[in-house]
Amino acid sequence: MPSVGRASGYETDPYRHVRSNDRYILVGGGTRGTQRWEQPADERSQDLPVERADTCRRSVRYKNKRSFQGFYPVFSTGQYVWHESLLELTSLMWLDRAGALRGVATQPFAVIGPHAFRHYIDFAFLQPDGVRAMVAVKPRRAIDADLRATFRTLNAVCRAIGWRFIVMSDMSRTEMYALQWQWVYREPWNALPTEAHARLFDAAQSPISLGEASTIACPSDPSRGLVGIYHELWRRSLVLVSPGTLRLGSLVVQRDGGGRAH
Repeated sequence: MPSVGRASGYETDPYRHVRSNDRYILVGGGTRGTQRWEQPADERSQDLPVERADTCRRSVRYKNKRSFQGFYPVFSTGQYVWHESLLELTSLMWLDRAGALRGVATQPFAVIGPHAFRHYIDFAFLQPDGVRAMVAVKPRRAIDADLRATFRTLNAVCRAIGWRFIVMSDMSRTEMYALQWQWVYREPWNALPTEAHARLFDAAQSPISLGEASTIACPSDPSRGLVGIYHELWRRSLVLVSPGTLRLGSLVVQRDGGGRAH
């Protein structure tokens, strides 16, 4: 019988019977009434709009499950995309913050090939430069020799197509909290007024503390200046120079203003 996630209508391994003994192929669709598609894993698929592909699988739901499933509102594209773990959620947030997304799909297809190779892709996205990328999301503790071999195969497949292959893994708790904090200020209404924005970026040509920068940007209301700084950190027009916990003494600088960003 098909392995179907409870109350989801998605199979957890929908392409387990698909075989390709002599070449690698991309297989997607076939869920919730969509038509299944197959494409060769070579340059003919370079312009395949995988960032718009439907989700093809979801993991099984069960009582007391520890992974964190849900939908993420992608700020840069206006999409709501599904994720099946907290690590996938933070990875989506990081990509969204980095401005790397013109479109993104989660669990969009599987790569199938010789020797019973089958791997479901976590994300596929389109970059601003028009290049597509295939993403595998795994915690570091789960990356063993077999999975490294799988990643080498996926990297070779992406190179044959003309895509990038990216492995995303754990970030530190401090980095995750800073990312989540900045996410709160992603909306454009958090941006500073024109004059305050100009004062901030004039001061941030070299590293400056959050506290000092917020006071320079908004002398009469430094808390409003902080809101604007957090917004610019989300947009990555400002970057953190200081490692560790985000605090008023943390140093920021213009993205191209020098210093080592964290």
